Amino acid sequence: MGWDTRLRKSSENGFDAARLVLATLVVFEHSYYLPFNSYAHEPLFVWSRGQIDFGGVAVDFFFVLSGFLITRSWILTGSPVRYLRKRIARICPGFFLASLLTIMIAAASAESIAMFLSTLDIPGTIVRILSLHQPGVSAFPDNPMKGVIDGPLWTIRFEFDCYLIVAALGTLGLLGRPAVTALFVMFGASYVLQSNGYLPFHIIDQGPLAILISNPILWPRLFTYFLAGACFYLWRDLIPKSAAVAIACALAIGLTVAFGWAELALVIAGTYLLFFVALSIVAVPRIRGRRLDLSYGIYLYGFPIQQIIIACSGQTITPIPLFAIALPVTCLVALLSWIFVERPALQWSVNRRSSLPLDRHPILTPSGNGL
Repeated sequence: MGWDTRLRKSSENGFDAARLVLATLVVFEHSYYLPFNSYAHEPLFVWSRGQIDFGGVAVDFFFVLSGFLITRSWILTGSPVRYLRKRIARICPGFFLASLLTIMIAAASAESIAMFLSTLDIPGTIVRILSLHQPGVSAFPDNPMKGVIDGPLWTIRFEFDCYLIVAALGTLGLLGRPAVTALFVMFGASYVLQSNGYLPFHIIDQGPLAILISNPILWPRLFTYFLAGACFYLWRDLIPKSAAVAIACALAIGLTVAFGWAELALVIAGTYLLFFVALSIVAVPRIRGRRLDLSYGIYLYGFPIQQIIIACSGQTITPIPLFAIALPVTCLVALLSWIFVERPALQWSVNRRSSLPLDRHPILTPSGNGL
C-alpha cells in the first residue's frame, strides 16, 4: 500500500494524532526545563548526552509535517490568494490570541497594571504581533526561567516564512523536484556546516529587517526540516513504503543517539519514520463525532500555563507533577481555542463555492498547522 492511499482526508491517516503527540512532547520537555531553567534533567537530553531533547525534536518534526502538508496544500489549491488565506486563517488567529493572553498574564503578574502599561511599548508590541514575532513581554521574575512567558511563539514567524517560500516557488512554477531538492541540499549542507562551527549566521533580532523576516541564525535547521517534508511529498511515488526501511530508520536514530549525529540523522531517518507511522495508521481525535485538533493550542498555551503553575507553587514544583497538572489544563484551553477561534477561522477559509463541511474538505484536511 503506497503513501497516497491514506492521504485523501484526515479520517484516513494519523497526521492529527502525530501533531497531538508532538505538542504533548513540547509540554513534557518544558516540564523538565522550566523548573530548573536547564536541560540537565530532561530525559532525552540526558540519554543523548546533550544532542537532542523532546521539545527540539517535536519542533523539528512539526516543520517536517508542515513541509509535506503545505506543499500538498499549494498543489491542491492552485491559487496564491486561496493558499495564503488558508495559511493565515490557520496560524494567525491562534497566534494573536496567545499573544494577547501573554500580555494579559504579564500585566496581571506585575506589581501594578498601570506601571506595566506605562513601560509597555504599545506600538512596537503591536507591530511585533502583527508580524508574527513574540510580543516580548515579561512576567514571573521569581521563576527559574525569569520573565519569559511567550516561549514557543518564536517558531511561528519561521513557519510563516516557510509558507512564503512555498508560495514564491509555486508562483514561479518552481515547486517541483529539482528546485525543492536543490534548496533542501543547500540548507542541509549549511546546517551541517553550522552545526560544526564552520558557517556563522548573523543574528537579526532588532530593527526593521527583524520585523520583515525570521532570524537567519535558525534558517539552516528549520528550513532543512521543512524542505525534508516537502521533498518527501514530491518524491513519494519513488520512495518505497516498507516496514523494513522504517525499522532500519529507527535503528539508525538509536545508533546516532548513542554515538553522535542524532540531530542530523533525524532529518532523513526521522522524516521517513514519521511519515511511515502517520500514513500507516488511522487516528483522528474527535469529540462528539467531530474532528478535534488541539495540537496548535497545546503548543501555544502550554508554556504560559506552566509558568503560572510554577509561580503559584512558589517555584517548588517538580517536573512530573508540573506535567500532570499542566497538560489537562492546557488541553482545556486548547479545546476552547479550537472551538471558538481556530475552527471558525478554518471554516471561513474554505472556498465558499464548496459544499463540503470542514471535516471532509480535501484541501484543509489533513493540512493543518505545521506547529
